[in-house]
Amino acid sequence: MSDPNGPGAPGSGEDPRECAKQIADQIAPLMKVARSKRFDFLAYLLAMALREARRLSGG
Repeated sequence: MSDPNGPGAPGSGEDPRECAKQIADQIAPLMKVARSKRFDFLAYLLAMALREARRLSGG
């Protein structure tokens, strides 16, 4: 369970779209590593997470 007072908590002032963009930026290199190591299912899951993060970020 996440900390309600932690970063990203409601009213914390962080833009959810910017957070989603940062998450997408962090997922992309992980997905490349997973593909290079032939962790196909992990790469698939990361691709789905990347798609969702990009959708939420509006980009």
